[in-house]
Amino acid sequence: MVGLALVAVFGIGGVVWGGLFAGTHIEVQQLDAGPVSQFAIGQVVAYPDVNVYLVGIDDGRIRAVDGIVKESGCAVRWDPADERTRAANAGHGVGSYTDPCSGDVWTNAGNAFSGAKTPLRTFQVNYETNDEGVQHVWVEVIGNRDSRP
Repeated sequence: MVGLALVAVFGIGGVVWGGLFAGTHIEVQQLDAGPVSQFAIGQVVAYPDVNVYLVGIDDGRIRAVDGIVKESGCAVRWDPADERTRAANAGHGVGSYTDPCSGDVWTNAGNAFSGAKTPLRTFQVNYETNDEGVQHVWVEVIGNRDSRP
């Protein structure tokens, strides 16, 4: 009986501790990335204020790439002139992301290229038409995404 009471007390204590002190706050931000017409296959549009990159991928959709590397916590650097990833890039254009902390490299669509074992994370992309009939790209940016320089 005492053992059961101790398990119950520790269980309830763990839930209370986690709810009050664990720091599990996750932020969700809606980003209006602008009209769909500004995006083209292989073209990367940067949103540096939120460390997000949007790129038109080969099937015509738009991908929202997270500019924070999960493994290192560093913000990637977009190099629009990097030729190394051309053959693997959406639209076969130039440009790559590099993690300044690890040196890992990703394609313009966030796919692992050199040194990276996993692709960069992506966010949900939605399309909404405004009152003027213009279709906009909306990105749901999720997470507590503080980065290291």
